[in-house]
Amino acid sequence: MAKQPIEQNPERYTKKEDNWIISALPEEPTKEQIAVIKPLELEAGKPIDKDKLVPLLAVNGIVVKVNDFYIISEQTLSDIKNSQNPHYDIIENGKVLGVSIGKTVPIIELSDKQLEAIGNTLDIANKNAGVKSVDYIYETELEKGIPIGLINQINYTLSPDISRPGDTFETYDWSLQSELNKSSYDLSQLKIDTQQDKEKSLDTKKMATFLTGVAVGLKIIRDDFDAIKQCFMNATLPGLTTKTWKNSVATTDTSNDTTDKPQTISTTSTIISVGDTPVVAKETALKKGQTKLEKDAEDAKTTLEQKIAQQADDLRRAQEGDVNAQNRLKQDIIDTRNQITEKSSGGSGGGGSSGTGMGGFSPGEGSGFDTSSADFYSIR
Repeated sequence: MAKQPIEQNPERYTKKEDNWIISALPEEPTKEQIAVIKPLELEAGKPIDKDKLVPLLAVNGIVVKVNDFYIISEQTLSDIKNSQNPHYDIIENGKVLGVSIGKTVPIIELSDKQLEAIGNTLDIANKNAGVKSVDYIYETELEKGIPIGLINQINYTLSPDISRPGDTFETYDWSLQSELNKSSYDLSQLKIDTQQDKEKSLDTKKMATFLTGVAVGLKIIRDDFDAIKQCFMNATLPGLTTKTWKNSVATTDTSNDTTDKPQTISTTSTIISVGDTPVVAKETALKKGQTKLEKDAEDAKTTLEQKIAQQADDLRRAQEGDVNAQNRLKQDIIDTRNQITEKSSGGSGGGGSSGTGMGGFSPGEGSGFDTSSADFYSIR
């Protein structure tokens, strides 16, 4: 926007100290007109402090007020000063019939008070994107008291001819194991070492070696992928080195809503052991079953032999007990016979008779009776 001169009767406008004098007299007024028609005096508005005027705006004819600062272009500021026009000004130069004179340069008012709170909210979303830190526009270096990043963003917003300003941010350097160790995922040698002979049955040892090697590679892949999932889903930042991007134009999501996060589910798996093939597993199961049957039969045989031995031992003990019982009975009979003999011989002795004893009868010497025999005294 160029200088804005007074188009109608510019000669009627004069500025005296802090007042604008506006005359309504014709070019050649009479004394009567001069005496009757008095000029209109308007108090000039209080000029803006020079320290608050920041001539860094790239767009003319407009002013952007940020807090207490007025961002204006060099051209617009020069036009206001040189126009000598109370109507073309940022400030108000009095009122006529309630209508403001001046304040015709549009002013857009902004506040950076909420920028830090917005930045803190975005930090949460940035972590999900693997971004460690961002230099927000309110954190950039100051230029005449205003963050230069904010000025650049305002110029980009107001002018279609200005490219989007770059940002400075720090991201994690995702150095995956495949990049650190090129052989991590290479299975060429493993395939050669564990190649199966088509003419023979499956070599389970080679198969186990191959699957174990694959499991090692898969674990590396899963560890890398799990770290990425934890970052992008749960904002768990990895312990990796970082890379700083300066003045780089980044693309962003059109939505700033970080409160309604979609539900995410992540799982991990690891090969713990290598099992047999179905054929080998069947053969192994049959062998285990046969071994168990053999063991059960052996155990049953041992148990039966133990029972037979126990029964034989019990019978032997019973027989010994019967002999002992017979011996005790025989001894009891002998003891009884001896007692009877002693009682019988206690009367007259010898082969005589008496009125007592066993009816006066007692076998004497030479009677021919065998008194030593237990059968002689058997009780019928």
